[in-house]
This record gives sequence, C-alpha cells and structure tokens, in this order.
Amino acid sequence: MWAKSLLLAAVMAISSMVLPGLGGASSAQSVQPGWMVPVQDRGQRAANVMSMREAADLVRSRYGGRLLNASREDNGNRVIYVLVWELPSGDRRDFRVDAATGQIS
Repeated sequence: MWAKSLLLAAVMAISSMVLPGLGGASSAQSVQPGWMVPVQDRGQRAANVMSMREAADLVRSRYGGRLLNASREDNGNRVIYVLVWELPSGDRRDFRVDAATGQIS
C-alpha cells in the first residue's frame, strides 16, 4: 500500500513540475470564471455592439409582433442584423438594426 502512495506522490510531483497549471494553488489562478466568454460574445463586447437577441428585443418593444428569421451582415467595420419580422397585423417586414447604435431601418 505504501508503494502506491509513494508512486502517486511521485506522479503528482512530476506533473506539477511539467504541467504547472494542473496542480496546487496555481490552478485556481489559471482559470477564472470571468475569463470564459461564450462564443457568440467573442469580439462583440469589446466593440460595444448589441447581440442579435438584444436587437430582436429592441424591434419587439417598438413594433410588437414576432421574429421569423435573422441574419448578420458585416459591412466593413459595422455589424448589421437583418430581422424578418411578422407585425401584429400579420404583415411581414425586414428590419435592419445597426448593432453599434441600435438604429432601426
């Protein structure tokens, strides 16, 4: 039994030297919850642009109705969301929302 304990201690010591992020106090510092960013948010929060969901909520609050389809266009340095919307009257309309300013056209 002491041989297994000795072997385990040796493996832990070697792994902490070879892979410092896996053991000891350094592992708590190597991964912080705030560092994990959902894929859809990577690059967007730094540019202060709204998400597609926020754009849909903006259109819903102004016009009512429901979202039928959505797509994203990158026009140079601008992100535009194209939202296909069904209005409360039943009519369909395409809205273009500037992700940086929130302007709806």
